[in-house]
Amino acid sequence: MIVLLWVLCAPVLRAQGTHTAVAPFDTNYVSGNKEGLTVRTRLGRISQQWAIVHRQGKAPDINYNVNLLSTFGGHVAYNGLGLGFYLLPNEARNNPERYGYSRRLDLSLDFVRHRWCGAFVFNRTSGFYLPNPGAFEVPVVDTLPPQLRPDMHAQMLAAEYMYVFNHRRYSLRAQLNQTNVQRKSAGSWLLKIQVGQSRVWADSSLIPPQVDSLFPSVSGFTQATFSNIHVSPGYAHTFVIARRFAISPFLLLGIGYQRQYLAGSGGEIRKGSLYLATEPRLTLNYSRPRWFAGFLVYARLSANIYEEMQLVANLSGAQLYVGYRFPHFRLLPNNVFLRRIRPLRKWLDGD
Repeated sequence: MIVLLWVLCAPVLRAQGTHTAVAPFDTNYVSGNKEGLTVRTRLGRISQQWAIVHRQGKAPDINYNVNLLSTFGGHVAYNGLGLGFYLLPNEARNNPERYGYSRRLDLSLDFVRHRWCGAFVFNRTSGFYLPNPGAFEVPVVDTLPPQLRPDMHAQMLAAEYMYVFNHRRYSLRAQLNQTNVQRKSAGSWLLKIQVGQSRVWADSSLIPPQVDSLFPSVSGFTQATFSNIHVSPGYAHTFVIARRFAISPFLLLGIGYQRQYLAGSGGEIRKGSLYLATEPRLTLNYSRPRWFAGFLVYARLSANIYEEMQLVANLSGAQLYVGYRFPHFRLLPNNVFLRRIRPLRKWLDGD
């Protein structure tokens, strides 16, 4: 992976020169202030679904949903290093007696520079429900309540790296965490690499017993694990309107390799295959020198194909956020020992 990154990015890095001091961005397009501390609160809606689809249409789609109406979280960034989290208030569920109790934890550690960004992401969701259990009865019963699956869990752990080719005029910080301000419209090609693992598991079969015979290769499967690496080129653009408003579309389309493991009463399946990954997002942002607010919608889509089954994982969400910048805040300004370490000194000073 390191070799691939060097081959792709070395021409750009060499073009900048190694001896001539060059500003990291064009101040006509991006704010030139050092970021300091940025604090953001966010209120979001997350929709997560695991769907089991029969490839020949012999069985209704098995759609497992979560009962999450809204989540509350925050993000704190200092000179590009950020920590984000989401919490789920008890009041943020819709009729838990009918749809069950879903729980979700989101944590992220990200580092956003002018040329690149990286992140470690972890999330875990517990408690799903099947909204249409009557669809698998013969004859179909429309009056059955949702089937609750408190024993069902999903988890994802990933490391991500993304390079910005037009970092002189396009600010990834203004797009992702609002620690900079985009002054004029600009865009850039992007390249993202992600390595991760996602899992879904339960105490009993994820396929309803009424249609289990239609899925012979994965009969009675109770868990699935996907270990993957993918490379996603893409493009992002920020349209600045009246100096304060910005609309930022963002799209990545990638291909990768995945190792798959399924287990259940019918045995185990281990295989590797290529797969496609899609990541669209759209940000609407209003920015002042000190404070900002905005709206974000995003999605991550992937599908895994087996002999008679397609397992689809969809994650989408919307987010409202409000934040404030403290540009004069300095962390450990008088720590002589840490400032002797050049990378730490540059981060502490915001360079």
